[in-house]
Amino acid sequence: MNKKTKILLNVFLTLFGGVFIGAYIIQHILKLPLNDRETEIYINTNSKFDSVYKLLLEKDLIKNEKLFFIVSKLKSFPDLVKPGYYIIPSQCNMVELVNLLRSGSQFPVNITFNNIETIEQLAQKISIQIEEDSTALYLAFTDEIFIKNNNFSTENITCMFLPNTYEVYWTNEASSIREKLLGEYYFFWNDSRIKKAKNIGLSKTEVSILASIVEKETIKTDEMSVVAGLYLNRLKKGWKLQSDPTVIYAIKKDINNDTIIKRVLFSDLKHKSPYNTYMYNGLPPGPICIPSVKAIDAVLNAKTHNYMYMCASVERFGYHEFAANSSQHTKNRKKYIAWLNSQKIHR
Repeated sequence: MNKKTKILLNVFLTLFGGVFIGAYIIQHILKLPLNDRETEIYINTNSKFDSVYKLLLEKDLIKNEKLFFIVSKLKSFPDLVKPGYYIIPSQCNMVELVNLLRSGSQFPVNITFNNIETIEQLAQKISIQIEEDSTALYLAFTDEIFIKNNNFSTENITCMFLPNTYEVYWTNEASSIREKLLGEYYFFWNDSRIKKAKNIGLSKTEVSILASIVEKETIKTDEMSVVAGLYLNRLKKGWKLQSDPTVIYAIKKDINNDTIIKRVLFSDLKHKSPYNTYMYNGLPPGPICIPSVKAIDAVLNAKTHNYMYMCASVERFGYHEFAANSSQHTKNRKKYIAWLNSQKIHR
């Protein structure tokens, strides 16, 4: 081998070795873990590559910026940005990160709601848990065509929403969330529950309306079926329900939703509203809150008894004293009023 050939061979080996070592180093860097624990990220709808890049920087998921841009370009990530909620697994490397985000395989999220009175509150509660805003959710929930097509009214549409935990995607639009909740409503009202409603002489909507009153009357789950039985007794006899929570709801609905009423006054009982069950017979036109599943099932499985009256107990906080006749109820009521006065609760 002559000298010139040796020189060319050495140059080739040097270049080849450099390329090999460079490729090895790049492969090594690409395989380095970016995080030591799971990392959550939210990519908004219509996000551009630059905003995703900044987000990943904030989450400390980019260790080598130049290499990240090279990998992203090779995999066309800048043109394939997809919104959603993603969980980046621990020990994730750069290639895995880019592959996950460009795939659009977002993870589901759970939305939960309870202790809700109005559609406005429901929309606000859900909007905190997903990307969609409360206005869009409210408009979807109160859409007149949707309400009519599903045999509800503007007064009783809240019967459709069952407090629970639901799995959705963070980017789901309002209409998709609405259809999810509607599907759960029809799933909940199976043949068994429909049969029970028929046996007590109520429709599904009427069960939910009564359940909302039960929900507001007692915080004790083990008392709900007793309260439900009392109101069913009144309905069967054609008596007014005379439920204080319906009066409170009527006043808040007509005057101010933020009004705090701890004591119902005699003057309140004359408040003119179809929701005031001291003035009108039967059930109000809609629920006074979104009742829990426990309250609905309490109505469907109401206790059979002869109670016609109830009054808050001063001896068992949160519970009630029940009575079958007005004389016993008067005694219970006087005891409760005396306690209110002793606590200086005048409103």
